[in-house]
Amino acid sequence: MVRSAPLPRIRPDIFVYVLLLAACGAAGGVRADDHGGAGGGRADDHRGAGGDLRADTRRAPVETVILLSWDGTRPVDIASPQLPTLARLRREGASASALVPVFPSNTFPNHVSLVTGVRSQHHGVVNNVFLDPERGKHSYANDPTWLQAEPLWSLLARHGIVSAAYYWVGSEGPWTSGLGPKHWHAFDSKTPNREKVEQILAWLDLEDPRERPRFVSAWFHGADGPGHRDGPGSPAALESLQRQDVQLGRLVAGLETRGLLARTILILVSDHGMARVERVVDPAAALDDAGIRARLLGAGGFAIVALEDPADAARAVELARSRGISAWRREDVPPELGAANPRFGDVVLMAPVGTAMVREGLGGTVQKLLRKTGVSMRGSHGHAPDHPEMAGIFIAFGADVPAGLELGMVSALDVAPTVLALFGLPIPETMTGRPLLGGPHAATGRPLLGGPDAATGRPLLGGPDAAGRPLLGGPHAIAGRPASGGAVPSTAPEREAP
Repeated sequence: MVRSAPLPRIRPDIFVYVLLLAACGAAGGVRADDHGGAGGGRADDHRGAGGDLRADTRRAPVETVILLSWDGTRPVDIASPQLPTLARLRREGASASALVPVFPSNTFPNHVSLVTGVRSQHHGVVNNVFLDPERGKHSYANDPTWLQAEPLWSLLARHGIVSAAYYWVGSEGPWTSGLGPKHWHAFDSKTPNREKVEQILAWLDLEDPRERPRFVSAWFHGADGPGHRDGPGSPAALESLQRQDVQLGRLVAGLETRGLLARTILILVSDHGMARVERVVDPAAALDDAGIRARLLGAGGFAIVALEDPADAARAVELARSRGISAWRREDVPPELGAANPRFGDVVLMAPVGTAMVREGLGGTVQKLLRKTGVSMRGSHGHAPDHPEMAGIFIAFGADVPAGLELGMVSALDVAPTVLALFGLPIPETMTGRPLLGGPHAATGRPLLGGPDAATGRPLLGGPDAAGRPLLGGPHAIAGRPASGGAVPSTAPEREAP
């Protein structure tokens, strides 16, 4: 196996999607798997009962954890009977009814939250495109130094655990600690998923423990590209997932033939869901018409407004709201969403589900070219994270994972603590999620996954509390709001190679 060198990031050059992204106002180099921004959520800041969490010392850590992300894939997408590998993982492993993303529900913020366990206002990657007051513009960059919170690759390296990353936001080199993944690849959207599977298995075949990774993170196309282009749940989205299901099957078979499955846990997640676009609005044009000089960073369900004159913030908010867009000055964003980081700009915009923010300017030239190619935006994300259409997926499969276990609703912030718990490592107090696998809660000694409460016999996840209220996924008895981020959902770029 040849280690990849830290080459410059390869940007996609898919002509049609460059045009589409230009129409949406996402200036600068773009990553073809995603565009747009995200919306608010209430399940992205919670901790298991009992407060501080520590490593479980009574259970042997697993040997290997593989974390796969299927971009833009919804719970309903993986319920198709035409995805046999996913069906097996759900049948023989544990799965959530929904994974609630963080605010904003976009690719870059959520991929960083998945590996840091903190919200975007804390880790600093607040959108796919944003401005840093000192550093300047971030545009789909994978440079780890943009991260303001320590990712798993660095945390694990502190404990001598080797890791590898095949396309994950912030994985292309060491973090500011000087630590990071031992192996990584510079992003290229055209890499076939089968090549990723072959590389993961090749890494696991390494005999030298100083080289062989015990933690592997990898990004797959998921349903994101066809979801944007053809709409969520479209035949093209299913076809894309079917090809990836085949490659997932090859990965599982490779683990089985190597005798690794009994010592490995495979975690499959997604960063956000996808909603059908019924209407588009152009906030940038409204600002232009009002004489407000500004830069609009983002599209779809979420965007940041950077004003030339911050005194225009109140007018900008009023204009956006008049067009049906939720808008706040950054300092007025509801705390449950969290936009304290100055990288959120001057004004924060979030569109309701069904509405997408686009850039229709340039004299209509872009729109005309898009119509000629038959491309349009039929799906978007970046809307409120607690909306069912924004929900992602969570499946755990492998060593000691109880078959058929239903976890209810979980948070993107639960993933990093889960990985640390599986390795028997301490969970930093900065992480507000809870481990879903790996051992009992340190304060109570009760299982975090797979076992009932010793006193009541009720499940610790997915069942009612002592008062008969749902612990996950149901409304809070007093407030009437969802206890963990919203109701459970009901039931791209280029055409990627399998």
